[in-house]
Amino acid sequence: MAVRALHNYGVMRSTSTEHAPIRSLLLLALPLVVVSAAACGGRPATTGADGGSTADRGPGADASADSRLPPDLGNFDARADSGPLCAQASGVVVLTDRTYYAAGDAVRVTLANCTDHTVFVDNCTAFNREHRERNAWFDSGPDAICGTGGAALELAPAAEISHQMTLGGGVWRLGIDIGEGCTANGPFSSGSCTSITRHHSPEITVMPSAKQCLDIDSKYRAALPAALSCNSALSRPQCDKPVDTGLYCPCTRFVEQTAALDVVRQQWADALCPKISPPGPCTGQPCPKPGPLLCINDTCQ
Repeated sequence: MAVRALHNYGVMRSTSTEHAPIRSLLLLALPLVVVSAAACGGRPATTGADGGSTADRGPGADASADSRLPPDLGNFDARADSGPLCAQASGVVVLTDRTYYAAGDAVRVTLANCTDHTVFVDNCTAFNREHRERNAWFDSGPDAICGTGGAALELAPAAEISHQMTLGGGVWRLGIDIGEGCTANGPFSSGSCTSITRHHSPEITVMPSAKQCLDIDSKYRAALPAALSCNSALSRPQCDKPVDTGLYCPCTRFVEQTAALDVVRQQWADALCPKISPPGPCTGQPCPKPGPLLCINDTCQ
C-alpha cells in the first residue's frame, strides 16, 4: 500500500486504491460541504384478553449478520480520491469518504487546512463523534483517547490529517476543534489561543447491525416489568396505557409507567432500526387480545 507523508508533521495519508475512499462528487458540491464553526420496525400487534406475558414472541432467525443499506437509501456514493483536498477546496474542511455506510463499514474522515496560514489542533488530533438524537446533536466523545493531549499542534496550509473509525447505527457528524493564534506546543486552550472553534463534517448515515437493534429490543423488553408499577391507594384509573411488548414482533399490553419505554423507543429510532428488516419471522404464540388491567398490590395485572 502506498502512503505519503504530509508536510513535516509525521501525518500519513493512504493513497491506496484498494478501498478507493472517494470524495470527488462531494467536492463538486463543496459549498454544501465546507464546514463552518459551530458550536426495525416490528411486526404489527395482532388483535386478538388480558395483555399477558408475550416473552415467547420474537424474531426467529440468526441476528448476527450485519444489515445492508435499504433500497430507499440507494447505492453508496463512492467518491474517487482525486488528490489533495486543497486542490479543490478552501477554508478548513472536514470530509468523510462517503455519505452512507453499511453496518460495520469503516468511516474515513479527513481534516484539511485549505487556508493560507497555519492553524492548530490538539496534538491528540481526535475527532468528536456527534450523534443525532431527537433532532439534536449529542457529543458521544472522541474517536480516540489520548493521555498526552492538550498541546497545540501546528497544521500548515494544505496539510491533512485522516482518521478511520466505525460507528453504530444512526445519523452522525464528526467534529474537530481548530485553534487560531496558538503557540506551537503550548497549551491548546481558549486562554492560550486567539480562538478555538469546532468544524464539522457533513452528516453521514450509518445503518445499524441486526445485533444492535436486537440489543435495543432486549433493553425495551427488560424495562417492561417496571412499567407495570402502579399505586393501589389511588382511586383514579390506572394501567390503561397501551404499549408494545417489544420493538420486534410486538403485542399490545396495558401499563401505567411509559417514560422509560419511551426513552428506549427513541434510541431505537435514533439508531435507524426501523429502516432495516427484522432479522427473521416472528415466532411464538399469536398475540392475546389486549385490555386495560387493574392495579392490584401496586402492580398492573
